[in-house]
Amino acid sequence: MEKEILFTQESPYGSRFQLYRYTRKLFGLGHKKISTIGKMEHAKILMSEGLNLAEIAVECGFYDQSHFSKVFKLYTGLTPTQYMKK
Repeated sequence: MEKEILFTQESPYGSRFQLYRYTRKLFGLGHKKISTIGKMEHAKILMSEGLNLAEIAVECGFYDQSHFSKVFKLYTGLTPTQYMKK
């Protein structure tokens, strides 16, 4: 299940799309890239806690371990296994 941050009408940023534009302007990154960064940093924490890759993939919102591994390698330059060994 994909985890999303939900915003209410009381949000000072207005609509979800206005928030996306604001974060792109502020950070120079789109909301999907920011989400991926958060997932990869969370995955690193879970790796340090000793979870297996399948559990980490599910916890981080990926549909399977293979997809998680591909994204992790793009983000870090290492496979998850290589990262855990270092």
